[in-house]
Amino acid sequence: MLKQIKITALTVFVTDIPVRLMRRHGSGDVAGSVKNAILKLETDAGITGWGDAAPWAVFTGTIEANVAALNVYLRPLLLGADPFRIEALTVAELLGGRCRDDIPLSFSVADPDFNRDMEMVKRLYGEGLRLFKMKTGFAGHAVDLRRMERFRRELPADAELRIDYNQGMDTHEAIRQLRDVEAFKPTFIEQPVPGHHRAALAEITRALDTPVLADESVFTPTDALQVAAGRMADLVSIKITSPISPART
Repeated sequence: MLKQIKITALTVFVTDIPVRLMRRHGSGDVAGSVKNAILKLETDAGITGWGDAAPWAVFTGTIEANVAALNVYLRPLLLGADPFRIEALTVAELLGGRCRDDIPLSFSVADPDFNRDMEMVKRLYGEGLRLFKMKTGFAGHAVDLRRMERFRRELPADAELRIDYNQGMDTHEAIRQLRDVEAFKPTFIEQPVPGHHRAALAEITRALDTPVLADESVFTPTDALQVAAGRMADLVSIKITSPISPART
């Protein structure tokens, strides 16, 4: 009979990682450095597993809160547990099970220096990356359109463009301006208006042909149900480090 493997140790490290390129979003900037939580799991079979969480206080709480959650709430669930009890211990199973073996990477086009950003985009495209999310709403509508136009002009057609306002639009101007954005054929438009402007989000979703993705409008299971029931968006962003996880997932 095979010996059952057990998780014997959980260690959390906090790392301070330099930000090579400043990233600007509708809800704030990321610059200088960011703190990540690194999780190490050890078993009595000598197998070690590693995980990484990159919280941003705007969405997912502080690094201190994330470390506390791992140490206080996750630790007693994992210590002594069988790591092969996937259904009980992993978010993938809570989401309905793994549906793919590979997940393509996406690069956020968010440097205030757009020339530098485009150099990075072209380099990454040459390395095989095809998903690019352009952060918008922090420099004005005309600037956003120029950035989209240049992206489409200088990148091949298979470079997928996604748009994320991080709540950065003026609600009263949103539909008119987003119809301009649709000309650049984005895959989706993420959270154009403040999260609590749900009625406006629903109107935007009805008015556009492009799918609208809700992010900051959904922080709790109740939020998710209300957005779905009210058809306020076509899609919902799921972040495994958000305050509603794992209950939401």
